[in-house]
Amino acid sequence: MKKILLPTIISLLITLFPYNSAHAQSANLENLSAVVNTLEINASAEMDVTFKLPFNASPVRRTDYIQLILTNFKNVSEPAYIEGTYAGTPSYIITGSTVKITGISMVPGAQITIRGIPVENPAVDEYWTIVVQITEDEAGTIIKNERIINVTLFEGAISVTAIIETPQAQLNISGETGPTTYVTFTELGAVTGTDISGLDGHFGKIFTGLEPTTHQISFYGTDPNHLTTSPINISVYTAAFAETSITNQLLSPTIMLNQSVYSDGADIIASGSAVPNGDITLITQAPLRSYSTTVDSEGNWSYTITNTEEYVPGDYQIHALVQSSGGLTSLHSPSLGFTINSTIGSIGTACGEISNGDINCDDLVDLTDFSILMYYWGTSNAIADINVDSRVDITDFSIMMYWWGT
Repeated sequence: MKKILLPTIISLLITLFPYNSAHAQSANLENLSAVVNTLEINASAEMDVTFKLPFNASPVRRTDYIQLILTNFKNVSEPAYIEGTYAGTPSYIITGSTVKITGISMVPGAQITIRGIPVENPAVDEYWTIVVQITEDEAGTIIKNERIINVTLFEGAISVTAIIETPQAQLNISGETGPTTYVTFTELGAVTGTDISGLDGHFGKIFTGLEPTTHQISFYGTDPNHLTTSPINISVYTAAFAETSITNQLLSPTIMLNQSVYSDGADIIASGSAVPNGDITLITQAPLRSYSTTVDSEGNWSYTITNTEEYVPGDYQIHALVQSSGGLTSLHSPSLGFTINSTIGSIGTACGEISNGDINCDDLVDLTDFSILMYYWGTSNAIADINVDSRVDITDFSIMMYWWGT
């Protein structure tokens, strides 16, 4: 093959790519190659095109288009088949010398080869350049990924004489979580696969060669701060010679607290990650209290609980759930425990003999004594420590109830 001159390349690129498309590229395609079984001018040939979707790229959705722009080739026809890691059934559209493929999805890190594209080679020995694009529309106005490559010679045939199928199944699992979250898939306690969600929070995994049986699968995410989501557990039967898809799986938010012990009145700051632009519901209990906030476009959320003076000193649990912009609702996040301590402290002296629950020494155990007990609940203040064990707690309450009304 003759060396392509720089002016020729520049002229060719200007002709092919006038930059009238909107570029929304997330990453360049990797492992790109294009081969034909002959480099003879004007000869009929078969072409293979291979590429890998980078791990930091957006996934290919079934509504997207893989476009092979073979400008200098003629009589371009549909490929024989596609092999590699993808889901869906490909649909081919031939527009002039462009092959458009839609109806399939690919997760970041997946690689495919488009086999056996019938073509007629260029009439000029220098025009062997093709373009591979992934676009959001058939017209190619919104380009997600794009790369240019020179076609080279493959020594051998590219035709397929037979496809031998085995009684195996394929399972596709996809969903959403926080961006760049490491998603782990397990079955019966063993890790069966992993994925890293894209910047939009989308993740997916394709399992091939599965036995046609019922599978018990669990998957969860670990965000960049090493916080984990709650696992999603599914039971699914995968039929032989069939593709089973489980979609719209929304992983829970991750959650952390700025500390685990608070003085009453102190702010509680909860934060974590979740699907971008989702709505967070934050829940503490018991009793049940709920708060709302939103997830930013980068998948981060935070909320400050400022009304902790309403919390009686004691132990509590907190968790969160998220609703995506598409209306999906997640499971609850892992639950965290926290403690509210009273700032009253241990200073104080009982009014007298309070062993019968008469905390205010008015010779009647009633609602006034109960109110005082609740005020000092969780502290070691002697004013309400009926059994003198340096802790105002359920034992003191039980003694008061025994003597109630006396």
